[in-house]
Amino acid sequence: MVPTRPTYFLTCVAYRRRQAFLAPAAAKVAYETILRSAEMGRFRLHAFVIMPDHVHVLFEPGEKFSLERCVQFIKGGISFNLRETVKGEIWQREYHDHRVRDDDEFLAYRGYIERNPSKRGLKDWRWIWFASGAKAPEISAG
Repeated sequence: MVPTRPTYFLTCVAYRRRQAFLAPAAAKVAYETILRSAEMGRFRLHAFVIMPDHVHVLFEPGEKFSLERCVQFIKGGISFNLRETVKGEIWQREYHDHRVRDDDEFLAYRGYIERNPSKRGLKDWRWIWFASGAKAPEISAG
């Protein structure tokens, strides 16, 4: 289950825990930014979720990219794409990462991503993605 390249569980928290991604338009931008970076080969996604005040990503950096560069693609890309919509700081400066050591950890982090919205009381939360092909439904940005 765990790929041969290093796999990481990443958490990026919004500045002062503000709910920067509660609005569907902002969540959609963040969601699409992560997918676009993966499609460009910057990293291989296993799962991710956009929460109202943070993001979790389970991924492998692309061959030419470090963990830090991938974090820059995620946080910087989302900030850049939200610059017209969300004013002020988007992210806390730091982030939390954990290198996945084995299949059990991989499954535990994947399960954590899957359960995170319901744990936070977000029924039918649509901003979650798994490599199995499950994706957020198409919605308008409004």
